[in-house]
Amino acid sequence: MIKKILLSAFFFAHGLTVFAEEQHNIALPEQVVTDQCNNERLGTMKKQSKNVHKFVLENGLTVLVVPVKQASQVAAQIWYNVGSKHEMFGERGMAHFIEHMVFKGTDEMLSESDSNIIGSKLSAYVNAGTWYDFTFYYFTLPLANWDKVLPVFADWMQNCRFRQDHMDSEVKAVIQELKMSNDNYSRFLMLNMISTIFDSHPYHYTTIGFKQDLWALKRDTLVKFYKKHYTPQNATVVLVGDLDPEKARDKIQEYFGKIPRGADIPELKTYMNEDISSKAVTIYRDVEQSIGSLCFVIPGMSKKVTILSDILGALLANGKSSRLYKKLADETSLVAGISANDIGTHDYNVFYVEFKPICEKDFDTIKGIIFDEIQNIIAHGLTDLEMRRAMKSSQMEKQQQLESVQGLAQKLGWTYVATDDEEYMFESYEGKEKELKEELISFLKKYFRASQCHEGRVCKISDADKKHLEELQQVVAQTDGAALAELARESVTEAPKYAHSVIGEKVQKKEFVKPEIYTLDNGLEVMLCKTESVDTVSCLLQMRADSSYGPDGFDGAFDLVYKMMIEGTRTYPGLTFAQEVESYGIDFNVSPGVVTCEMLSVDVSKGLDFMRSVVSEAQFEQDSFDRVKEKQKSLIAAFWDEPRNIRMQRAKELVYKDHPYSKCLLGTEHSLKKIDRNFCVDLYRKFVSPVGARLTIVGNFNPDTIKKEVQQAFGSWNGQQVDKLVCPVLKQPKAEQICIEKNRDQVFMGFVGLSVNRFDPAYDALLIFDQILTGSALPGMDTLLFRLREQTGLFYNAGGSIIMGADEEPGMVYIATMVARDRVQEACDAFMKTLTTSIDSVTDEEFELARENIIASYCKRYDTNMGRAATFNSLRRYNFPFDYFEKRFDVLRNYSKEKMIVEVKKLLNADNLSCIKIGKWSDKVA
Repeated sequence: MIKKILLSAFFFAHGLTVFAEEQHNIALPEQVVTDQCNNERLGTMKKQSKNVHKFVLENGLTVLVVPVKQASQVAAQIWYNVGSKHEMFGERGMAHFIEHMVFKGTDEMLSESDSNIIGSKLSAYVNAGTWYDFTFYYFTLPLANWDKVLPVFADWMQNCRFRQDHMDSEVKAVIQELKMSNDNYSRFLMLNMISTIFDSHPYHYTTIGFKQDLWALKRDTLVKFYKKHYTPQNATVVLVGDLDPEKARDKIQEYFGKIPRGADIPELKTYMNEDISSKAVTIYRDVEQSIGSLCFVIPGMSKKVTILSDILGALLANGKSSRLYKKLADETSLVAGISANDIGTHDYNVFYVEFKPICEKDFDTIKGIIFDEIQNIIAHGLTDLEMRRAMKSSQMEKQQQLESVQGLAQKLGWTYVATDDEEYMFESYEGKEKELKEELISFLKKYFRASQCHEGRVCKISDADKKHLEELQQVVAQTDGAALAELARESVTEAPKYAHSVIGEKVQKKEFVKPEIYTLDNGLEVMLCKTESVDTVSCLLQMRADSSYGPDGFDGAFDLVYKMMIEGTRTYPGLTFAQEVESYGIDFNVSPGVVTCEMLSVDVSKGLDFMRSVVSEAQFEQDSFDRVKEKQKSLIAAFWDEPRNIRMQRAKELVYKDHPYSKCLLGTEHSLKKIDRNFCVDLYRKFVSPVGARLTIVGNFNPDTIKKEVQQAFGSWNGQQVDKLVCPVLKQPKAEQICIEKNRDQVFMGFVGLSVNRFDPAYDALLIFDQILTGSALPGMDTLLFRLREQTGLFYNAGGSIIMGADEEPGMVYIATMVARDRVQEACDAFMKTLTTSIDSVTDEEFELARENIIASYCKRYDTNMGRAATFNSLRRYNFPFDYFEKRFDVLRNYSKEKMIVEVKKLLNADNLSCIKIGKWSDKVA
């Protein structure tokens, strides 16, 4: 679970847009006999195995199909065996840049805007990504539309045109992407570590490349690289969904079968000068929270040792009961957080332990403890409980992967390109604990030597060096500005060509599943919904009171309360709670007002008991409270280091002022000083109550026993009456400019205003325009903001919503982006124009597509167990009927564009929109 998130963050930082994983139901096919046969008609080889149907076309294209019964969507992906490691001198950054340029049109069929519009017409989520070893493209879309993307994939493979003016504008966006990566210090540190460790291997060169190479990119060089690598025998099509494998193969043959095989690509032979050496990278930045990382080179994914790094991550640092978390976060309070993972590269891999020290001076002490624990494992081995926890965690993670057709396709493509084994990701290690224990010890002995440990740090810059850093950044900004000024694009964005012929099937009105609902004697409302798609159960417990209920001046108190709830209970004192939860592989999370729990079906009663324990018998031991509060100080410091957090918090304060929604969840350094243990205990007793609370349980539970298990867990839980919160009436704040100095490579900007609540008659109008503007309901690239990026190259990414956080109380307009220091005023003007005038040019087709994409997003709400639980909970919160989303099909399809225009114009005008800027910019644009 943790690994999937971290790798996505790394990997998709180098892709076209930020990745937001969708989740869908999946049930794998029954086991079938493995066999091979030749199909003369299609010239294919077919391999039918336990989970994956594999076909190889005559031209060398590999096709992998995983049939998923009753999945509402299909993940269609194409993977190419080309990444940054395949680039030679003069080609740095080309694999990634081609990934961008593929979307810019082809010789005949596709214009610059076609791919984006096709995605919108098919209600698809479209994206791409590049890593050191591969590039891939994907559409995730409704079943009825899946084959309509195949002509696009096939055209991309052979006919991309790479117009020079399109290249010039896209270089600007990629430079912004590079700056965005530089401002994420954890990622920036890791990329620097990879480059330093692999000084003699192609991994030395980052996926995104160097800006000086990007400035000098020439079309002929790009085309040559593309023609070499984008060929059938160098590609794999991955399809996951409710498909017949033979019919899917026929469709692939129809569109790809006639593409020539292409010249054979010589095997890339890479080499690394291995040595007994330790390398170090230290980066100095204007931060309050430092970052540390210890890195070890391990065998690459191609060697099939991923299971060892997965288990090692769980044993060492991922989870409260892991060895390093217990030592460094709980026992010694030396770190505010710690995690361990690998970067997922194929030839060699890097396993890294990342931590955030409470005090920067403790780096070496922390490093020593980490090595002590590694040596302790080597000398004394692992306990049965540790291995049980790791194996259960792995089992649970696999079940969660099976709920997402997109996630499953991504994992399959990634592992297949690395190993050439389509069944590797499904390999089971149950019953192999003893064997894995021995392998782990050997693994640690061989690859985790102190003499071969590479160390990275992000440290607080000295006052003496701050000015010098600013001077360096200013030189970079000026150099970038001068170079990019020569790449101005004068042509307008092309109109679509092929998209006019693409007709997506509308999502058919359907009846969604509904829960059984009843109430316990103590006032707890229970909703039950049995599903059988995967062998897990998801539970969501929503209290009436959340952080908004916190007393004024005590911001962060509710967050401390919920953190203390998992620090030990009467039944599971101290660290016993975390150890017990994680020994079952249960995914247990708390946040103010919410407790969630996901577990294997056999462990439902244990999961419910853990939930009962935290809400009814948390202990709030003084030592634990002092430790958690001290850690909170570091989290607050880290929060204010991040411009994105500052931007959001300042937006909330501007819009909500004295309203409870303006509070900072973590609190402030000042408020934290006033909060003691007794204050938190009082909040716990007063507000963690079954009265007004809802428990939603969705999954493959036993219907004959579930009510008894719920009663046993929560029947004796009692609490005080919790009244509904009464909030002050909000008024639209006066538009203003908020400028905050922060030393970063980019300027973080936000456009902010008061919006409407969930029940306002204008909500639907704003919801539809929100999809047109940002793709907020169904992410895509056919949005007004993405078109602004395409035309201007002002920014890499922009998003947000004009109804963000709308519930019983009004939401807010929140549109956010990052721009270069020398283009702040230009960006401000462009965004304000788009926000305040683009409503006048919305076409009937754009309006229609937005409505249909919102409707398509409703189906996704019911595709996972936790998604269903959250949907049921939300409907009850707003007192909507359980057939609410079924009725929404007709409501939205009958909504008029004219009504939308009227309501949007009321909200989005210059008098209502404030601008927040965080960073440093030249005086002429300040």
